[in-house]
Amino acid sequence: MVQSLQKIVFYLVLLLTAINIGVFFCPSPYIYLADALNIGLLGLCVWHNKKLGALPGTVIQAWSILSVYTLVLVLNTENIVNLSSGLAAMRSMYPYMLFYFIALLIRKEDIPRFINYLNIFCISGVVLAIIQSLRGLEPLFPYGSFYNTGHWAGQQMMINAFMARVMLPTLYTILIMFLFSVTYLLVVRFKLKYVLLALAFLIAIFIGYARSQWIATIISVILIMALIFGYRQNRILMVLSVSALSVFTLVFLLSSIDLPVLSDLSQSLTERVRELTFDIQNRDGNLGSRIRTVERSMQIFQRSPWFGVDYNFPAIYEMGELTDVGFTYMLITTGIVGVTLFAYLFFIALRSAWLMYKQSFRANDILGLLLSILVIGNIILFMITQSFNQFYFVTATFAISFGLYCNYFSREKKIEIS
Repeated sequence: MVQSLQKIVFYLVLLLTAINIGVFFCPSPYIYLADALNIGLLGLCVWHNKKLGALPGTVIQAWSILSVYTLVLVLNTENIVNLSSGLAAMRSMYPYMLFYFIALLIRKEDIPRFINYLNIFCISGVVLAIIQSLRGLEPLFPYGSFYNTGHWAGQQMMINAFMARVMLPTLYTILIMFLFSVTYLLVVRFKLKYVLLALAFLIAIFIGYARSQWIATIISVILIMALIFGYRQNRILMVLSVSALSVFTLVFLLSSIDLPVLSDLSQSLTERVRELTFDIQNRDGNLGSRIRTVERSMQIFQRSPWFGVDYNFPAIYEMGELTDVGFTYMLITTGIVGVTLFAYLFFIALRSAWLMYKQSFRANDILGLLLSILVIGNIILFMITQSFNQFYFVTATFAISFGLYCNYFSREKKIEIS
């Protein structure tokens, strides 16, 4: 009976994970079922709270403070006129709840299986991104259905005559699962499964066509290599050699093979890099747009510097461009107090992950090493891309990585990952 309930809870958490990372959209009236499920599992977490270990205590305390503060902000928005609109506003809390579900309700021995499901969710996102990219700017399915376009609708552009730029919500989870796959290959062993996963995830990252995410991915991988250099020195040197050879081979193919697809692709990549240099030199393009966003954000910030303006301010006043710069977005929507809480949260997460990384390193605890590095890589990656709390599917990624980390280190039993 107990095992049956644990299985049910596991799959319910998986369902909410899929919704939160944007595998699909939950339209009305189905969203009310998700509401009931979130509230029910949160109640189960409260009952289960007494079983927490010593390590996650400080972490969950920080998350509790942040969650309560965010809840106050959400319930204080201008668009709350009745119970239904209040419930809709509270849905901004769901990614934070996901942290508790993963940290408290999943058995430690189910962590490898949960990671496998995350990879399946990401692969589905890769497939949808590829199909959508080849289809063009027209959505695969009607808006408002189960197809979650996230904020891609506001970023639509063609890469070339054959492909479109597509940034579906799952891309953010794909980014951290790419880091996990790379870490596995470097730390554990070269396994075909993780090689194929890493390559598939790279396709989605490329199709997203976000230069900040390209740069963040490269820096995060370099950071991971630096962290485990003493642990797997020979393997890292081999990977660097193979990667360099692959890059040179790819450049050669793009420049020597006369195919329209490759020619357009090479041209678009060159133009994308050239635009970055031009934007920096002339404070134009995307950089210029972000500079104007910062200036506009600071004007809004002065209205309520301590606690921020309405949490839904950018959506209510149709100023979606404010989400382009994560630092100022957080500042204007949560104020100095909110930014301080986020900084405190990241500090606790980085400190805990670093300490457990060193402990796992010495104890040859592979899964502990992987999860510690995942938290560190996740924070660094999203600080570079400036993705914090603009969208629920962004917040969910940190909730997942930190939740898995807290779950694993709150129990003594050692678990292997295949």
